[in-house]
Amino acid sequence: MIRHTALFTFNDAASKAQIDALMAALLGLKHVIPEIKRIAWGENFSDRANGHTHVVAFDFANRAALAIFYEHPAHKRLAELSIKPLTASLLLVDYEENTSSDRVAKDRTLERRR
Repeated sequence: MIRHTALFTFNDAASKAQIDALMAALLGLKHVIPEIKRIAWGENFSDRANGHTHVVAFDFANRAALAIFYEHPAHKRLAELSIKPLTASLLLVDYEENTSSDRVAKDRTLERRR
């Protein structure tokens, strides 16, 4: 599974209503872009996030699905009209998810080969 994660720091002019509307619009992309398998989001409550206050994570089956998301007109429109004007900082991370179960299975496979 591929995960695209966005961490937001909003500018001083961004109101709570605008931020809430942006989060709702991001969640709404699931109804428009079928390649999105799951969306998780939340507000940061710690002091360790370097000023990032909100996070949204999108899950995709593979890198090709992520590429479709990046190029989708609904995503591009949202980025241009809502994300860019409201954010002071945006950190994006794309990665292929690994789990501890994946690691254990890989270690066992390597052990058997020895």
